[in-house]
Amino acid sequence: MKKTEKVSVIYMILAVVFCVCLVASNIFVAKVTTWGFTGALLIFPISYIIGDVTTEVYGFRAVRRLIWLGFAMNFFVVAVGALVTMLPGNPDLPSSAAIDTIFHIDGGMALIVCFASMMSFVLGSMANAWVMHRMHQMDGNKRFSLRAIVSTLAGEGVDSIIFFPIAFFMQLMSGEMTVLALLKMMALQVSLKTVYEIIALPVTIRVVRFVEGKEEPAGQFVR
Repeated sequence: MKKTEKVSVIYMILAVVFCVCLVASNIFVAKVTTWGFTGALLIFPISYIIGDVTTEVYGFRAVRRLIWLGFAMNFFVVAVGALVTMLPGNPDLPSSAAIDTIFHIDGGMALIVCFASMMSFVLGSMANAWVMHRMHQMDGNKRFSLRAIVSTLAGEGVDSIIFFPIAFFMQLMSGEMTVLALLKMMALQVSLKTVYEIIALPVTIRVVRFVEGKEEPAGQFVR
């Protein structure tokens, strides 16, 4: 009889929250505030925090699986959203117009931005997890706070370098946005998300300790 592979319940919960945060942030990114950041700032850094917890407790292979799962779920939502916009909507309902605005993809730049969003997430998250993993190999269980901050800077840096130049390419070409303004926006996003990580560190550390305590030796089932 084939042995059934076991998966940690906590790991599954982290995976669900990770995917929800990712999908939600890709919807909230449509809201650009007058302060220079998007609505995604409120929730997207949580996915990096979960990535740090997963890397610390389960290892790089486990977080890599999480990242690809998040990518697949985000692609699913975008694809279904695009199909939904093809359905005839009630013009009297603002909610119908809002959905059409968020998910409508008619080719060209919209498809490029969608692709850039997914690629920046994967590569940024991988960079975050890889730096966290490598520093953990060198430091053992020491200096978790430093690992979390440095890995976030690396991940958010890669994410911003890929996404923002592509997402705002048309505005740059038309003169609606300057290169300097774009660089300021990128720097602001990375800075604010890193500050978010620093503020959340006490909670992150407690979550890591809690999960580590619950996952010995269960964590081996998701490595």
